[in-house]
Amino acid sequence: MPFYQFGEMIYLDYIATEDWIPFIQSRFEKHGKHISEKYAQMICEYVGNYSSYVQQLAWNVMAETEKEVTQKTFDNATDALLAQCSGLFVQQTQGLTSYQMNFIRALCNGFHDNFSSKTVSEMYPLGTKSNISRIKNSLIEKELIEERKDGIYLSDIVFERWFKKEI
Repeated sequence: MPFYQFGEMIYLDYIATEDWIPFIQSRFEKHGKHISEKYAQMICEYVGNYSSYVQQLAWNVMAETEKEVTQKTFDNATDALLAQCSGLFVQQTQGLTSYQMNFIRALCNGFHDNFSSKTVSEMYPLGTKSNISRIKNSLIEKELIEERKDGIYLSDIVFERWFKKEI
């Protein structure tokens, strides 16, 4: 691999949907294909505007499209994205405990705080309060979740979509 670690890795900052849309549309047009503003926006929303995922999903959509993007081509492209990422996501979840998996299930189903509440503990067995703290810290260390001002969230929206579909 002649270009492995060839240059400096540059991480892109957040790019707003309104900036992505004309860029995506121009790339499709350059290749003789058409994507409406609606589908360009859907690409951005599906992946939470994560730059690398926007590019990957847009490429998948383009590869699925003959002339114009349709719901079918979009759906095929999102399925392809999840399949492309599946190996990594399986690897990330392989060594997780049942408590950690339950924690992720709770996050996927809209619980972002109060994990020791009766509602959460009845639906998603997590163990004691100290165990919940260990689960949280472990998943943060594995970079699967992140703590925000308003609660705990999965770090990767595509991982969340895959998890909901596969697990």
